[in-house]
Amino acid sequence: MSTSVRSGLVPWLAQGFSKLVDNTEPADRQLVMLNDRVELLYRQGTVGVIVHTIVISLLTYLFWDQVPHTNLLVWAVVMLILGWTRGIVIYLFRNTDRSVEDAALWASLFVLLIGLVGITWGYAGVWLVPDSTFEQVMYILLLGGTAAGTASTLAPLFFSIVIALSTSLIPLILRFATDGQFEQQVMAGGLVMFFMAMMATARNASDMITLALSLRQENADLVSSLEHERHALEISNRAKTRFLAAASHDLRQPMHAMSLTAAAFRLQDKAHDLDPLFDRLDRSIHTMDGLVTSLLDISKLDAGTVQVTRTPTRISDVFSSVLSEAAVMADAAGNRLETDPTDLVLVTDRTLLESIIRNLVGNAIRHAPGSTVRLSVSPSDNATVVISVCDDGPGIPEALHEQIFEEFFQVDGQSSSRGGLGLGLAIVSRLTHLLGGKVALAPQQHSGARFNVTLPYETAQLETSQADMDDSDYLDALDGLRVVVLEDDADGQAAVLDLMASWGCEAVAGQTAREIVASALVTQGGFVPHVVISDFQLSGGHHGPDEIREFRRHFDDENLPAALLTGETGSDRLRDLDTFGLEVLHKPVRADDLASLLARIAK
Repeated sequence: MSTSVRSGLVPWLAQGFSKLVDNTEPADRQLVMLNDRVELLYRQGTVGVIVHTIVISLLTYLFWDQVPHTNLLVWAVVMLILGWTRGIVIYLFRNTDRSVEDAALWASLFVLLIGLVGITWGYAGVWLVPDSTFEQVMYILLLGGTAAGTASTLAPLFFSIVIALSTSLIPLILRFATDGQFEQQVMAGGLVMFFMAMMATARNASDMITLALSLRQENADLVSSLEHERHALEISNRAKTRFLAAASHDLRQPMHAMSLTAAAFRLQDKAHDLDPLFDRLDRSIHTMDGLVTSLLDISKLDAGTVQVTRTPTRISDVFSSVLSEAAVMADAAGNRLETDPTDLVLVTDRTLLESIIRNLVGNAIRHAPGSTVRLSVSPSDNATVVISVCDDGPGIPEALHEQIFEEFFQVDGQSSSRGGLGLGLAIVSRLTHLLGGKVALAPQQHSGARFNVTLPYETAQLETSQADMDDSDYLDALDGLRVVVLEDDADGQAAVLDLMASWGCEAVAGQTAREIVASALVTQGGFVPHVVISDFQLSGGHHGPDEIREFRRHFDDENLPAALLTGETGSDRLRDLDTFGLEVLHKPVRADDLASLLARIAK
């Protein structure tokens, strides 16, 4: 068939079939449902061809002595050819590549063959069936059995059943009805009832198939819609994650500059007249840092990029670190921070555990101001340990004990006044799950809230390490320290230089190693750094580790102490940072943390 003829014929046939069988369905479903109907038509065929061959052979044998041989053989050959042709068409259908658009052509071919077979049966009923009652009854039985099988086979296309039964039965009914014999008229009446019963049965079967195909298509449309929505959601989540990862450096950079600038001005305020102002500034910076960190943390948890590194961890050190950070916030809110003594050492990820407890303590301070916040730990059994953070504040209604771990949920809806986004407990829940544990809000008999974090209990020996310097030793250790600062943000660069000047450091800053090496201070003044501090991601495609290697080559010192500052949060970048063997601080960097780092690596 030529392409032009086919392109014009197929839509016309498809439209005709759709009007006959699926005119109540939406236009976009009609072609798909027609294809499903054709699939059902051609699914059964081989057995039908075999039965057809047996029936025609049996009738030929029965009529052989009473019908002219030529007429009988011509009829039998035509019937066998039509039956075998249908078998060949079924074989081709099953073994030919075809599209949904071809369904109308295959349906037309099937209906054509069925119609020709029906006409041939009708011809036999009028011209070949003998006048004897026995042969007529045998013919009716064989034709009836064939018609019953046809009704079920052609149920996907009801109008094809009408064609098949009408062409095969009505001619025989008319012959018997017009015959003067009583027996033939009785048989005509029986055939009429049989015809009506077959049509009703076929109608019911066709309706059931139509309903099933319609439901199947509705389900397919629903699955397709859900898949589309899921794909769109995945794209949206990936875009959100990429945006937050890409923007993390820019989000953290201004807070980094503000934090260090505030610290530098505090050191220059010898009379301490501005301490209240600096305290408010510190709290604002800390709150802003907490909001950004929460958004970035939940993004990393959603993306599944948080890595767990388990090491022996002294729980008392974790408590001390968290309470030290929370002290200023607790003083402002009127909270008392307490911890039970413990010598427990747990094999876990210290960074993630600190984040869990930090969020719980911060949550207690925000929602239970003026209360006592207590940290404690105790082995639950041989396999688990329970870390508790409790307060004696107003508590949380028991009906909300599960809901509070949802993202952006606030008990009283006052997120702005509380200084949070409602992400803290969601982060706690996910981090605890990463560590193989669970978190729950324990029922309290009186007021207050008690969060229990249950973790796997694996003990280990903790190696004794040299204690860090006291805060009072920092200034002595930093006095006269020569520091190179690589920073491409002007405000951040100025903040670091001001802070280091307050510490008594001699510092020089620039954007690349080449720029600093070429400066007059280095070339003429003989400036040789004790420490290099570099941002990880510098402008112009430069990276901190490469610049640090350049400094080490220039000063011929492969052991020149160096550290990285970064606002990166992406898991790939964080893994890259681990491979450089350098100390890393994440922006925004607190002045005390930077001083501690410089004092430690410059020893």
